Amino acid sequence: MIFVHTGERFKDRYYWDGEYSVDAVRRFSWTCRDFRANEWTMIDPRLMDLLFVLHWRYCKDEIRILSGYRTPQTNAQLEGAALNSQHIQAKALDIHLPNIDNDAVATDFRTIVYGGVGMYPGREFTHVDLGSLRRWVG
Repeated sequence: MIFVHTGERFKDRYYWDGEYSVDAVRRFSWTCRDFRANEWTMIDPRLMDLLFVLHWRYCKDEIRILSGYRTPQTNAQLEGAALNSQHIQAKALDIHLPNIDNDAVATDFRTIVYGGVGMYPGREFTHVDLGSLRRWVG
């Protein structure tokens, strides 16, 4: 995985022997930090499970992460961001898969993700979160 705003990469084993590696989740969380404020908090590791499934189903290339954790201040400055965004709670990712139809990814994720899935046609990214069941086209 690569966080596009910093160029930082995460490639690590994060789950084994029936539990998440706290160190790996911490490194992933730092990679997905609010780069504008340079602040981070622990990302919900179930997002990493979703990325694993995504990688397994669609590609062997990198998954590009456009947004992970956001501070409330950063979130308030972004046009169109929900006031109580799952990004603030470290339970959401905006992702892009190179050379893959990201609208098809969002459509497929609607069948496997219990949470929020947003499609952004023409903008080449998909939003996934672990909040309440919601679907939208932005």
